[in-house]
Amino acid sequence: QQLSATGVVLYYAQVPFGGADERDEIIAEPAVFARWLARVTPATCVGRVRVARTGVNATLGGPLTALAAHVDAVRPVFRELLLEHEVDFKLEPLDDEGAARSRDAQLRRECGFADGVSYRVVDELVTCGTLP
Repeated sequence: QQLSATGVVLYYAQVPFGGADERDEIIAEPAVFARWLARVTPATCVGRVRVARTGVNATLGGPLTALAAHVDAVRPVFRELLLEHEVDFKLEPLDDEGAARSRDAQLRRECGFADGVSYRVVDELVTCGTLP
């Protein structure tokens, strides 16, 4: 795996924000956790992070070194919060075609990845709509 290459990381974690067993200030509220995530995510990353009372859903792209740094920063926090449950971080390099498409400004805008990382505090991590 070539660490100077471009890649993507996906992860989902059910995290118990708030409640009687708060152990740390960063997990008190989803908005606080979202701000913490923004501080530990390298500026070279792009993507979306959704934080709800029930957990975190992230899709990030960028240099593999930056993505690995993000995973290294958040993995121990998730490990502490989730005790025995490990978050499955899907970190993969992009092939040449995917890397070229990731540099396409028009495509990045259409996917919502044009301006760094979007951090949103939401009611639901995954939205389900009805089909027409």
